[in-house]
Amino acid sequence: MNTLCMLFLLMGNSPGAGIMVGGQRAHFVVRSQLEPAFPNYKNNGFTQQVRFHNGFLEVAVEVLNQPLNSQMRGRRAGQLPAGTADLARLLDEHVEGDLVDQVAIIFNWMRNHINYADDVKDQAQDADTVLAMRSGNCVGFCNAAVSLLSSLDLQARAVTGVAFKSDDSVKLELKGQVLHRWIEVEYPDVGRVFCDPSGKIHFVEATYVVLAVHQVHDLDLAVRSAEGAEIELMSLHDGLRRVSHRSDLDGRLQMRPNQWVVPRRP
Repeated sequence: MNTLCMLFLLMGNSPGAGIMVGGQRAHFVVRSQLEPAFPNYKNNGFTQQVRFHNGFLEVAVEVLNQPLNSQMRGRRAGQLPAGTADLARLLDEHVEGDLVDQVAIIFNWMRNHINYADDVKDQAQDADTVLAMRSGNCVGFCNAAVSLLSSLDLQARAVTGVAFKSDDSVKLELKGQVLHRWIEVEYPDVGRVFCDPSGKIHFVEATYVVLAVHQVHDLDLAVRSAEGAEIELMSLHDGLRRVSHRSDLDGRLQMRPNQWVVPRRP
């Protein structure tokens, strides 16, 4: 069994959302006829460094799941799309709590009310359609998440890149459904942090490689530059560990703690 499969088995489903602390480091090599536009990038908990070496592009990713330590309090939800009255009620019930918990409620609601499917055919992936049809791929999930987060007056933007899955080869050709989309949420007090609406709250693993952060990089140029390139996961050092859980959240979710003292809820 390769290292990547072992990682995902260790971090698999369990009762309640797993709370993950520690860190990971991954090293990738990108081989291409062109010069792929993978950027240097850093936010709260994630660093990607890129360099050309021996004729290849090398990408080093480091993830550090220290507590987020956001002090932002909950907010009264603004207008939400039709069919989300139950979500609006849950958000308003937590208005006296932490904003990070309201964000977790949104991700949990999405995981339980929207079917995630890579092969959604002939369906638009805008937020309204995904919420109405209750299905979407990674693009649709991100569009829906950005829309729902905006009801809390939180800014979020999409990210396009590569996210190695448990059954992937360590070598992937960058085309079609190999590309993945997740989001970056901005907290006024701690800055920007990655989330993946399909299952990661306030972090992504080091197996995620950024190709373009929307509104920062030219997405079309980045995708064209990378098309047909091969990316290989050369090494993965895993120090992430599950220290607690949130029994009120879906076990398909994993999250970064906001404080060192991690409550088990309820």
